[in-house]
Amino acid sequence: MSNNLKRKIKRKEYVKERKISEKELASKMKNIFLPDQCSNCEKPFDKKSREMAMTWKVVAREERKHLICPTCWDLIERIDPLRGEREPKPHQHQAQSHTGQEQETQ
Repeated sequence: MSNNLKRKIKRKEYVKERKISEKELASKMKNIFLPDQCSNCEKPFDKKSREMAMTWKVVAREERKHLICPTCWDLIERIDPLRGEREPKPHQHQAQSHTGQEQETQ
């Protein structure tokens, strides 16, 4: 068989597998209950879009799911370091070695 014919066969198989996988992804996305829009900015979410399925974030809290678009997720990531300044973190006690002090007093 010539290389050109092998390439055509491989390409045809690739296209066929890609279509099947896209249909499977679309059917699985329909079965998962997700909101139709971003929970923050209400930007619409297309459940059939592979790109949206791979880039949007899902946050499950208690019995509710929050869908967050990449733009809002970036904003949340930027605010997150500030959260530590607003909410005091519990002070961690570090064990100190008293052996040096005990030797000096003895």
